[in-house]
Amino acid sequence: MSATEAEIEKNTMEGIFRFDLPGSSSNEFTECYIVLKHRNSLEVWSSTPVRIFENQLNEFDFTVAANVYGNNTFNAGKRRVMLSGDANQDGFIDLEDYSMIENDVWNMTTGYTVTDLTGDNFVDIEDLVIIELNKDKFLSVKSPLNPEGLKRNNTATVTGNDITLNQNFPNPFNPSTSISFTLSSESPVKLSVYDIAGREVDLIINQNLQAGLHSYIWNAGNFSSGVYYFRLVSGDFSETKQMNLVK
Repeated sequence: MSATEAEIEKNTMEGIFRFDLPGSSSNEFTECYIVLKHRNSLEVWSSTPVRIFENQLNEFDFTVAANVYGNNTFNAGKRRVMLSGDANQDGFIDLEDYSMIENDVWNMTTGYTVTDLTGDNFVDIEDLVIIELNKDKFLSVKSPLNPEGLKRNNTATVTGNDITLNQNFPNPFNPSTSISFTLSSESPVKLSVYDIAGREVDLIINQNLQAGLHSYIWNAGNFSSGVYYFRLVSGDFSETKQMNLVK
């Protein structure tokens, strides 16, 4: 399920979003997490699943700290809900984002660009100050599926603990998709699928696997269209990626 229409008032930062709830009537609801995403900020999750009723006005306020999962906000006031700086949208605010923004500062880049963190159509010292404040805090997306935040995989240097989880292919898909990952050493592995409410809906594999590339087909023939997440857990490593089933 995703928003089919969105209207946001820039002065108040209030928004109206319309959702399609397949198979629902006016007396039914869908329980799901609400995820707020922006082109250069870390995504923010609602702290608990929210009931979305068909053909009714449903209110949710991300500026209330208790409504936000984890510590993804640095100020609960309006315009300060999301942590800015994830210019490359990899789920981290780090030196890679800093380099992108710094480069555009010195090139005096203007316009609607991901490196413009203040939204004034200029990439300048104000944007550099924001990324300076955030890049050393080891910030990453936190969600019910990743309560400790994402873990960085450095694929440039291979060590005995390296694990690489690839994006499923194809994506979107119907009804089957391939999920692959690489282990550099023998490891216990659990690969599961979750729905948008954070419930585990399928267990693909849960056993010790040898080093190397592993690939599994997930057949979603018995599942309805929507957003799903696949999560790989091995020791202290965990990573989650999103996939979309379209029937």
